[in-house]
Amino acid sequence: MVGLEDTLSGVQASLCDAVDRLDGLEADYGEITQATKATIREYQKGVKEDACFLTQELRNLRTFVEHELRAISAEVDEIRTEWASHRNRPSVSLGATTSTNTIQVPKPSTYSGNLKAMEVENFLFGLEQYFEAKGVRDDATRITNAPTFLRESAQLWWRRKHGDSINPIRTWDEFKRELKKQFSPTNAEKEARGRLRGLKQSGSISDYVKEFTTLTLEIEDMSDKDQLFFFMDGLKDWARVELERRNMQDIGTAIAAAAESLADYSRPKERSDNHEEERDKPKDHDRKEKGRSKSDNGDNRQDQSSGGKPEKIKPKSLCFICNGPHWVRDCPQRKMLNAMVTQLEESKATEGQASMGSI
Repeated sequence: MVGLEDTLSGVQASLCDAVDRLDGLEADYGEITQATKATIREYQKGVKEDACFLTQELRNLRTFVEHELRAISAEVDEIRTEWASHRNRPSVSLGATTSTNTIQVPKPSTYSGNLKAMEVENFLFGLEQYFEAKGVRDDATRITNAPTFLRESAQLWWRRKHGDSINPIRTWDEFKRELKKQFSPTNAEKEARGRLRGLKQSGSISDYVKEFTTLTLEIEDMSDKDQLFFFMDGLKDWARVELERRNMQDIGTAIAAAAESLADYSRPKERSDNHEEERDKPKDHDRKEKGRSKSDNGDNRQDQSSGGKPEKIKPKSLCFICNGPHWVRDCPQRKMLNAMVTQLEESKATEGQASMGSI
């Protein structure tokens, strides 16, 4: 009996433990059920929001596509209308239109490798103008075609540069920079400044203006004031005095005035030699000339008696002041030349007196 009671008590204890475990499982199941339901509700809410967003995006996309289709349809209708109008127009003769393809663009001059900065700059500028006229704007095509205009040492330079696989030229700016580095003297501007400083007018004004302009183009940062100073300083005295009298303020006006309105009053050597030869001729030649002049006067008198007008005796040589077909005494610019010479002499005399006074 005692063993049976112990067994029953053990069974009761086991049943109590089982009941407690079932109660715990029921509680856990309730919690899991509530958590699962909450998760499902949140997921359903997110899915619903995403579905609403996608629906709105699809509606917007549909509206955009419909708008674009209407615009494309309108453009197509417009193109069709223009095409129909062009087809209905009468044909135009080819001679009345000018095509850009028929324009003949002259090729730039070649470059042979002369070590002059101006030649290098002019060559590169001509190449760029040629490429622009031809519509060539990409660097690869320019670099491919530019060497066809190189000759002699410049062509040899490109052969070596083209074979250099370590530092190849890939852009047009690199090509220009390397060409200038090889053939443009580094001291070109310095030499141009030196030649400009010692430039003096020895011949005609046009030659002086040309040489002065060539030198100033090789100098990049020279101011207008400095150019005017060097230009005036290199002129002959009479030309400088005349330009100072006109009060020139800029180099452009000074060059224009010197090239257009100032005449070269320097006496040519050949004409002076001719005058000396005529002055050294023997007197009997003068007698012959007098006899000729008398006969000419007689002819003139005969012309007057017959009703004609006497012809004026023209000088054998042109006026050395203005190259006109008249005697020097009749030159209209003689007075201006005399005034300029007088003014120059007075200025020199004044400077001499001032220097004597300072001594």
